[in-house]
Amino acid sequence: MSEANLRKALEDLLNMYVANVNSGDWGYWNPEEDPEVIAARKALAEPQEIPEYVDQPLPGCGKCHACLKDHMTGAFPTVLTRMLVCTYCGSKRCPKAADHTNLCTDISMRGHWQ
Repeated sequence: MSEANLRKALEDLLNMYVANVNSGDWGYWNPEEDPEVIAARKALAEPQEIPEYVDQPLPGCGKCHACLKDHMTGAFPTVLTRMLVCTYCGSKRCPKAADHTNLCTDISMRGHWQ
C-alpha cells in the first residue's frame, strides 16, 4: 500500500473522530464495525517501504559537537546517538567536547568527578 493510501485512511479516521467529538453525542459506537476504523487498520497492516539510510563518514575530527552537529546516523542526528566527551579529560562539560579546536580545561583533574 502506498503512503498516499495510508495517509488518506488515517485522515478519514481522524475526520470521523473529530465529527463525532464535535457532535457531542457518541451514542453506541462499536469501532469493530466502523468502516473508517477497518480501512485504517487495513492500511496500517500493509507493509510499508522503509527508506534505507546509509551512514556517511564522520566529518572533521568526528568526536566533537561542532563536527557532528549536521551529521546523521541512520534517521537520527549523530549528536543524539552518542555521548560526546572531551578526548583528553573525558568530561562532557569540557569546551573541547563542544569543539575540538578549543583547549581542554582538564576539569576531571580538579576533583569534580570523585
